[in-house]
Amino acid sequence: STVITASQAVAGTDGAVVWIEPNENITVDELLKAVIVGNANDAMTVLAEYSEQSVDNFVMRMNSEAFDLGLYSTTFYSPYGYYDEREHTTAHDLAIVCAKLSAYDALEPYFQIWRDFVRNGKAELVNENTLSRTYGPHIGFKASHSEKSGYCIAEGGRNTEGTTYISVVLGAENDDISLKKAKELINRGFSGFHMTATMFP
Repeated sequence: STVITASQAVAGTDGAVVWIEPNENITVDELLKAVIVGNANDAMTVLAEYSEQSVDNFVMRMNSEAFDLGLYSTTFYSPYGYYDEREHTTAHDLAIVCAKLSAYDALEPYFQIWRDFVRNGKAELVNENTLSRTYGPHIGFKASHSEKSGYCIAEGGRNTEGTTYISVVLGAENDDISLKKAKELINRGFSGFHMTATMFP
């Protein structure tokens, strides 16, 4: 419920936005919803500045946290997800990020939203991850696409025993392929995972 006042940095934000205006007051709840559901870069700017005083500081924190998580194949230069030839990650590293996110129960409701509104109904959010409304075991996380990266998804599913499985698909030709493959991998985990105990002398 914390209210944050947006700085001038939100003016002219590129990419997906919810049209936050400088000096506008907006809650952390709405900002998280805008980022997680709507990929809103202006909302990301507000959160980054509030968290680490500047976007540059926030990116430094992202890289520090990535290193601490053992994401040695991941480097960030911005929090927005724009294509940058200097940036790189792997499906493995993204799966670790999702595993970390799955530990925060407060985030799960955001990942399950398919359609909602923020800013008193002025901005509509529609989740690009349609598994949020079509796949029963869905718990998260994120779908995106661009000309450079293709169609990508990090998906999480939880089975009836409460075990979470994560799949990551990068560079698919279209969203049908990425969504189908993500769901297929999760279902394979549901049906194929077995715990084996080994006795050592």
